[in-house]
Amino acid sequence: MNRFSWLAPMTLWPYAEPLLPNPASRPQGGGTPRIQDEATFAAICYVLATGCAWRELPKTFGVSWQTAHRRFTHWANAGLWTALGELSGDETAEAPTRAWAEALSEAAATRLRSAGARPAAAAERPRPRILREFSGHFVEQLFGRRKVVKPDGGAAETEPPGPNSS
Repeated sequence: MNRFSWLAPMTLWPYAEPLLPNPASRPQGGGTPRIQDEATFAAICYVLATGCAWRELPKTFGVSWQTAHRRFTHWANAGLWTALGELSGDETAEAPTRAWAEALSEAAATRLRSAGARPAAAAERPRPRILREFSGHFVEQLFGRRKVVKPDGGAAETEPPGPNSS
């Protein structure tokens, strides 16, 4: 019996363990000891199975959400979740194991697709324009009077009177 079987579907661990990439060596030595791969795999399986956010990962696993996310992406780049998805077509594996393999590989693929789309969506958001929205004595002391660019390309010396001007 596995120590994380009550929290995550650990029937895949015997199939996933040989597929994991070797950890990077530390030529300088030292550092914090590496968290066990089994605990990290259980934490990642929990996040994929429940659909919760990485930051909502329970502390019961003994793995920080940052470590779980980092290893998830590292193992995804190594092809672990794709290989587990291929296990769903293997007739030698038990039916629950095949079902978990298919469900987790689909969840991993969904997470990877949504993570790839985020930076573009974030870049499209408009940035706040503080000087346009706020005016007054305090802003003028910090930044000076704002110069207004005319449509013909010339610059006026001062800001035109607005609704907050006195």
